[in-house]
Amino acid sequence: MAYLVRKTAVFSSPLGFASHKRGVPDNDEGLYREAVNFSDVEQLLLADAPATGFKLIAQDEECGISLHSRPVEDCPMHLMRAEVELPCRPAEVLAYLNVSTRRRWDDYIAELRSVRILPRPDGLLGDSNVVDVDSVAELQLQPGQRRVALYYMAIHTPILLVQNRDFEMVVAEEVRRDGTVWVKAFSTPFGYVEPLDPRQSKYVRGLMLFSGILARPVINDKGKMESHVSYVALVHPMGLVPSVLVNVVLGAQLNALKRLQRFILQHPLCTLATEMAGKETEHRTGAECSGKAVIDDRVREAAGSPSTDQSAANVSVRKKGENRNDGGNSKTNEAARGQINSQIRRRFASLRDRLRGFLQSKL
Repeated sequence: MAYLVRKTAVFSSPLGFASHKRGVPDNDEGLYREAVNFSDVEQLLLADAPATGFKLIAQDEECGISLHSRPVEDCPMHLMRAEVELPCRPAEVLAYLNVSTRRRWDDYIAELRSVRILPRPDGLLGDSNVVDVDSVAELQLQPGQRRVALYYMAIHTPILLVQNRDFEMVVAEEVRRDGTVWVKAFSTPFGYVEPLDPRQSKYVRGLMLFSGILARPVINDKGKMESHVSYVALVHPMGLVPSVLVNVVLGAQLNALKRLQRFILQHPLCTLATEMAGKETEHRTGAECSGKAVIDDRVREAAGSPSTDQSAANVSVRKKGENRNDGGNSKTNEAARGQINSQIRRRFASLRDRLRGFLQSKL
């Protein structure tokens, strides 16, 4: 991944399935060793953005967020870098990126789960002072601790009529004794974490070519410790994504960082664990409905149609049916659900056709 730090006008990268597979280990030991080698993340994030070829593309001074990007050869997406101030200590940042927590503030997450911990290989040199944590349930790591695990993630794309993506990744998290927090993530070879069946998949399998996070302690104007977080990512969507829509993706990143800031303010770490115990069960039962509601709302907004919460009506009918024990009412409610579902499908198809025609006329 050394190509990421070249200071040329356009940056080249080894993309595609074959080259990615050649460059990424295909075994647990190799993946672990590559994940805990933070030298590429350090070279990018310890330097200022302009020094590594990034250009400022968006900024929100009130929120303390800036977005930078730079083009990468043969990749439809730009290498993106973000700088953001978060109202928590660096070690606490990992708690808000945890599998269970992230689903609560990141609207683009369709599925996110840990698959398994990667064990430390025997004979790994230079890490005698680092202790591996073998549980993804730990919200906060302590100085001198590290966690390396495999994850599966699926996302709702922020671009209408572009199929959702999924990723299989190895993620290394490390809290150093100087108070900084480091995260590195990249895609495993296709099918290493999650079997890939194009005939059945509702997602396009994307590639996380590179992702890194550095959280550093800073003191705010009230004398309290917060975090300055630098984040960099390069994603290849592995499908048809019009280049003119790159800015839509970058705008989605800005909105996601704002939601994270608000979530941290509303949910301090001292209350997070207690809240998660109750929210986890609620999320599992409502994930399918809430995910569909997000997609439907985006379609209505883009088409300029008034937002009518048909999904909420559908959920309401289902709950009423569940609360009744007599067979007659159950059949009535089942018929009502069928009518509402038919209305939703017809409305969605109509809006989709209108949007497709609109986009084709503009592109």
